[in-house]
Amino acid sequence: MKANQEGFAAVLAVLIAAVVLVGAGAYFYATQTAKPKPAPVTQNETAVEPATQASASNTVNWQAYSDKQYGFEIKYPGVFAEDKSGKAPFELDGIQTNFKLPSLVSAATFNLDGSQYKNTGFQFAYFNVGIDEDQKDAAACQDKSGKMVVINGITAYVRDLADDAAGGQRGTGYVYLMSTGGRCVVLHGFLAFRDSHDPNAQNPPENDILGLFNSIAGTFKINAQNNQSDTASWQTYSNDEHKIVIKIPSYFAELGYKININKPAWAKGCDEFQLSLKPAPNSEGYKKDPEKYVNILPLEICDKAIYCKDSNCQKMKECSRNSEPCDDDNFIFSKYLGENDNVFVFTQGSSGSGDPYVYNGWKTDEFSNVQNEMFESIKINGDPIKKIY
Repeated sequence: MKANQEGFAAVLAVLIAAVVLVGAGAYFYATQTAKPKPAPVTQNETAVEPATQASASNTVNWQAYSDKQYGFEIKYPGVFAEDKSGKAPFELDGIQTNFKLPSLVSAATFNLDGSQYKNTGFQFAYFNVGIDEDQKDAAACQDKSGKMVVINGITAYVRDLADDAAGGQRGTGYVYLMSTGGRCVVLHGFLAFRDSHDPNAQNPPENDILGLFNSIAGTFKINAQNNQSDTASWQTYSNDEHKIVIKIPSYFAELGYKININKPAWAKGCDEFQLSLKPAPNSEGYKKDPEKYVNILPLEICDKAIYCKDSNCQKMKECSRNSEPCDDDNFIFSKYLGENDNVFVFTQGSSGSGDPYVYNGWKTDEFSNVQNEMFESIKINGDPIKKIY
């Protein structure tokens, strides 16, 4: 009798342990309102390569969200919907703890419609924009252990997000950390699902959903009026010999850049200012040679008394006004930037998919915005340059 009692007790103990284990796993994702444990954040071994920006053709029909309080814009596809509940997203507490961002708040959350995954282990997925305006926390958003990408002109560091539990419960996603305008911006996308070991059951398309997170992150932009402070953190380059001052984006320094100034034989009275930059991560140029510098910003700074005496300046101005860049054979791909009392400034480059900045991982309009900011910062002999037609 005693042996039977002991055997029954052993079986009962096993059954209780099994029930507790399954119950704990089920409870982990039973509700998004439950306060989660700090989320483990792994190293940057991503299954889907983080995107620097989303393709405009892929996002043209996406919903646009604009936040006036924090001054940002982001787009999301129709399978997502804005969460208007006001509740903090599932992983926010864990991100606050792991990255030491106590002032991080949720600015916007977009939930993925899971109805298309009803025959899978899908439980929920969302994308969130978080803001931490405490300047003391800004350094925490420069966690360089992640993969560096550039999202519409802002340097971001991408980390994997993983939060698994017993019973086949899985959580996966990405965290995108960036410091801009003296504050932290933390984007994160998270997918929760039950990983089935049944060969006849389906898991949700994990890589597809992670790819959507990357594409949404790639549309994030700081509104122009809130982006002015960003240029204040740019480096100032000055050259006493050539009397030029120009601002250089801080993330150019992170990638690596160099500047050369020489006298081109084809343009009398001109100095050619060349800014060469290492390629952005994951670009075609980066994959071929991540250490190769490519000239992305050739500026011609010309003495008006010499270069303009043959009507070159007036002809280029007229040509540039009609088409940018200029398509006149005499000034092929030239673009008039401006002038002051002493100098005439223009840039030369190509157009189309062969552009060096496209090859090195920049969207055309993204790089054009950066260029324009740089052009507006130029001073020659202490005077800014202005377009005069």
